[in-house]
Amino acid sequence: SRHFRTPAPLVTGGRCFVPGLDHLTAIDIYNGRTLWQRSLPDVAHWPAAYRGSGVAVDETAVYALQGRNCLLLEPANGETRATFTTPPEAQDSNGKETIWEYLAVTEELLIGTTGQPNIQRSWWSRAYPVSQVLFALDKRTGEPRWTYQAEDGIDSNAIAIDDGLICLIDGRPRYGFLSRRGETSSATNEPPRRLLALDLANGRVLWRQEDLAPAQNSLW
Repeated sequence: SRHFRTPAPLVTGGRCFVPGLDHLTAIDIYNGRTLWQRSLPDVAHWPAAYRGSGVAVDETAVYALQGRNCLLLEPANGETRATFTTPPEAQDSNGKETIWEYLAVTEELLIGTTGQPNIQRSWWSRAYPVSQVLFALDKRTGEPRWTYQAEDGIDSNAIAIDDGLICLIDGRPRYGFLSRRGETSSATNEPPRRLLALDLANGRVLWRQEDLAPAQNSLW
C-alpha cells in the first residue's frame, strides 16, 4: 500500500529479517535463501507508516512484539530465548487493554511505549494508538530502568533516540479540519504540546519547549 507502507527489512550478521503482517522471515543476505519463518500475529504493527515496526534487531537478538510482550529471538533459527513484558507502571490503571506499541533497541536498553491495540486494519484513524507511557528495560534482564508518564499522549513517529538522549513530542497533533467536523475539541481548550529531551540512562527530563506547530508530530 502506497499510503500505509510496510516496515523496513532489518539486516545484521549476514541475515535479513523481513516482517510480514503476521509473520517474520529471515533470509540469507548473500543469496536470498530462506533461513526460517515464524508466525507472529500483527508483528508488522499495521499500518507501519503511523505505528512503526514491531521488530528490532542488534548483534545478539531479534526483538519482536506480541501483545504486551517482547520476544527475544535467536537470529539463527527464530527460537524464543526470553520474553519481556511491559512494566506494571506502564499498564493502564483503569483496566483497559494495552499493548507494547513502540519498540527501539540501544546498546543497553529496550525502549517501548504502551498503547491501545490495533482496532481494525481497514482505516488508519482506527489503528492509530496514542501511547501514554514511555519506558526503558535492561535488554539483558528485562528489568525496568525508568518510565515517563505522558501528560497528553505520545505518537510512535514522535520519538527519536541518539547520543544519550531520547526526544519526544508529548501532545497529540491539532488538526483544524477535525475541529470543524466536531471530532475533537478546539485547540484553545487543549493542553499545550511540548518537545522534551530525556536522559536515556534514567528518563530524567533535561529540557522542554512548547514552540511546536499544531500538526508537527514527527521526529528524526
